[in-house]
Amino acid sequence: MSNGLKFLPVKVGGDTSKSIKGTVVTVNHKTAHKSLKKHEGFQLTWHFDFKGCTPEEVMMRAADALVISCRPAFKKADVDKIEKMNGTTFLVRQIIDNARGPRKPAADKLFALATGDTETEEALLAKLQARKKERLAAMKQQDDNVAARKSAAGRKA
Repeated sequence: MSNGLKFLPVKVGGDTSKSIKGTVVTVNHKTAHKSLKKHEGFQLTWHFDFKGCTPEEVMMRAADALVISCRPAFKKADVDKIEKMNGTTFLVRQIIDNARGPRKPAADKLFALATGDTETEEALLAKLQARKKERLAAMKQQDDNVAARKSAAGRKA
């Protein structure tokens, strides 16, 4: 490919760096294409020139991206919590400060921060740890069931 387009196979991440020079933001990313298999992609570099854009226009576009990243938390929330989510004011500074590397913070945490929910980070962490423990126990039970079936099949033979 003459323009230096680089193919990235499955399980190979790409450069995800970003930089700003003047009014241009340069974003490097791995992006899939319909011609490729699942989890394959191309390493791309895109430049976004904000020359001529007002701060209001930039904020409106940023808000679109923030809505998209927060929607999953609403969709997964318990019915008794969704009423509180309506009218939420997100502090973008907190969202930026809580971002971890290239990944976005959990949308649930964003809603907790924005709504002033009394759940602390420790409580959220405890919930995640409990969920992990439950999943591990279920997986162990599944493994035990498979082993018991194999053992019973071996005794019959």
